[in-house]
Amino acid sequence: MPVRVLLGDAMQYMEQIRVKSGRYEKQIQDKEFRWEDAVERLSGIRRSDHLKPVITIVIHWEGEPWNGPRSLHEMLEFEEEWMRQWVPDWPLFLLDAAAFDERTREKGGNCFQSDLGNVLHLVKCSADKKALQEIKKGRHEPIELSTAARRVVHAATGLKMPKAKEGKAEVNKVLKEFLDELKEEGIAEGKIEGRTETLQESIQNLLEETDWPLEEVMDKLKISEEEKVQYRGVFV
Repeated sequence: MPVRVLLGDAMQYMEQIRVKSGRYEKQIQDKEFRWEDAVERLSGIRRSDHLKPVITIVIHWEGEPWNGPRSLHEMLEFEEEWMRQWVPDWPLFLLDAAAFDERTREKGGNCFQSDLGNVLHLVKCSADKKALQEIKKGRHEPIELSTAARRVVHAATGLKMPKAKEGKAEVNKVLKEFLDELKEEGIAEGKIEGRTETLQESIQNLLEETDWPLEEVMDKLKISEEEKVQYRGVFV
């Protein structure tokens, strides 16, 4: 990911240069502009030009903590320590749902100017059985999400967020219904009657409403390796 971010940032800077250079070329054709010297002409921009800074923030939507490298240097093998000072580092600005804490979310607008705090909180809960049980028992305050946030939650966790007044959804109620439908603990132990039909419907819904591959969908639903063989034959 640090390398991908490095490449993406560099391409953003190159695009800014391309746009500026293109404008100058048009002005030259219209005889409205001329380069100061050959150096400017070769570079395609003027010495006085400045680019806008690019800041890339990576949001990790999985419920499990991020365990990858957080900078370019972490990915490099320095045969000699002196090399490190000659290779620019590229840090990863990471927002990790699994590391998101309730106290941060409670600060509200001081941390986020959107529903992102609630979305991260919900993604973290989706991977935490204890937190989900607390919500299922009604020990969690209702959370309201905008329409856009509902779509993000659905893509990240598979939870279907119903529409409510003014585009809001009550997460507390939704999570309880989701847990009741999947009966997560029973599914994990294989003790639910009619389980095949329920899981097949759940797989079908997630395949239709997300861009997750079949294997990821089955992992989300905690399907055993033996049963995965069966569903691979159904969803070819």
